[in-house]
Amino acid sequence: MAVIVQPMEASLRLVVIEGTTGQGDPIYRVRTFNRVKPDADPQSVYEVGQHLAGLQAYPLSDIQMIVQNVLSES
Repeated sequence: MAVIVQPMEASLRLVVIEGTTGQGDPIYRVRTFNRVKPDADPQSVYEVGQHLAGLQAYPLSDIQMIVQNVLSES
């Protein structure tokens, strides 16, 4: 049987480096922006993430797009 993938929701996550531990390892914090269209163009989401990262007080580590799907049989 074929499986149907139906995108349900998406979010944009910015991972920033908030500082370092006593051993010099980075401390990461995540900023999540919900209500992203699941079919949004990844390039556009990346560009928005870059612009939002410019507004953050801490340096950017990663830009992530999280998409949740529902799987069902056809």
